[in-house]
Amino acid sequence: MVLEIEEKIQIDDIPLTRKNFEEILQLSRSILSGENPPGYIVTLNPEILTLSRKDPELKSAIQKATLVVPDGIGITWAVKKLFSLEIKRVPGIDLGEALIKICAQEGFTVFFLGAKPGIGQMVEASFKAKYPNLEVTGVHHGYFSEKEQEGVIKEIGNAMPSLVIVGMGAGKQEKFLSCLPRSFYRLGITVGGSLDIWAGTKKRAPLWMRKAGLEWLYRILKEPGRLIRLLKTMPFFLGVLWKKRKS
Repeated sequence: MVLEIEEKIQIDDIPLTRKNFEEILQLSRSILSGENPPGYIVTLNPEILTLSRKDPELKSAIQKATLVVPDGIGITWAVKKLFSLEIKRVPGIDLGEALIKICAQEGFTVFFLGAKPGIGQMVEASFKAKYPNLEVTGVHHGYFSEKEQEGVIKEIGNAMPSLVIVGMGAGKQEKFLSCLPRSFYRLGITVGGSLDIWAGTKKRAPLWMRKAGLEWLYRILKEPGRLIRLLKTMPFFLGVLWKKRKS
């Protein structure tokens, strides 16, 4: 299989895939199996996009991704406003777990990177209970300094995982994957705070809120400090409305 050329949607010079969930899984499987070149998936939301406007290194890291998928409901809203296209949200937590399931079924290995010390081990135990055949070649927390990053990269290189799950802060996780040599892994994906949910230390929004596109509201209700992060994305939403009005 050869990586097909895809017509993508450009938002702030960031190419957003129009593939649906199953198509993304199909491409991911081909990358994991070696049919397509190694690469990584960025799960884009308005916060990450807003940060990239003032951080050229972050924007470059996102642009280098094999796929940029619409994680946040704000991204699918922007696509509808700007391009009159209906695309479905692809939550990183759902995509990440689907990829882990593929790894367990088809013999690919996984490396978990992110969250506080000890969380990754809890995630490993949880997934191994769910998928007994899953092989985890490494786990590392996400609280490392810039000086320590080289050591973490070497650790992943020694583990040679098929899939690297990276759950760190917005911006840091994308930059890390862009620095990770592609010879060290097959496929990487950013999953934000998913590791805490997989470990059971935090809860995900109820299904009805997820279906209604209100997962962001649930997070704010649980962690009021997130409201400040949301407010910082207002220029993005206002900019979309302004572009729509001018068009």
